Amino acid sequence: MTTEEIDVLFEEVISKKAIYTQLEGISEDKIYNIRKGRIKVTLGDKLNILYQLKRIEIIKTNEPA
Repeated sequence: MTTEEIDVLFEEVISKKAIYTQLEGISEDKIYNIRKGRIKVTLGDKLNILYQLKRIEIIKTNEPA
């Protein structure tokens, strides 16, 4: 998954109403500020939110990258 694909998926889920109720450790104010573009969201934060919402999953393999 590319960073562009992550950005698109993140923008899709962050626009949903009351999404903060499904997230642990992320307040309503933070979601509001993300939507308004007042704070910059790191790739790690985006992945965390997508993971908590079960929009992505992490699969561990023993194969080298």
